[in-house]
Amino acid sequence: MSYQDNKDRQDYLQWIYEISKKSHSILKDDGSFFLNVGGSPSGSLLPLEVCNKFIKSEYKLQNTIHWIKSISFEKEDIGKSNILRNDVSVGHFKPIVSKRFLTDLHEYIFHFTK
Repeated sequence: MSYQDNKDRQDYLQWIYEISKKSHSILKDDGSFFLNVGGSPSGSLLPLEVCNKFIKSEYKLQNTIHWIKSISFEKEDIGKSNILRNDVSVGHFKPIVSKRFLTDLHEYIFHFTK
């Protein structure tokens, strides 16, 4: 199988289903499979659809982890042992660049087992 980044949604989901079946067949009975899936503001259900393909191929969803990609803390929330300039926010952030959607700041990490 080869991946093309320009697959339409249904072709992509079928492709990922084939991968889920194959990976399930070779995973040890006590093994784990971690899958990192990002979405987009306009395609926010895609990670859940991908997860469902793995469940359909007989994986068990053991855990859902949310990887928060952008975070910022105010100085007073950091703690006394950190040396910071006054009025500084620590971290990084992505500004909202859409009038319709909030910025997508997380990805899913699905933990599957047999």
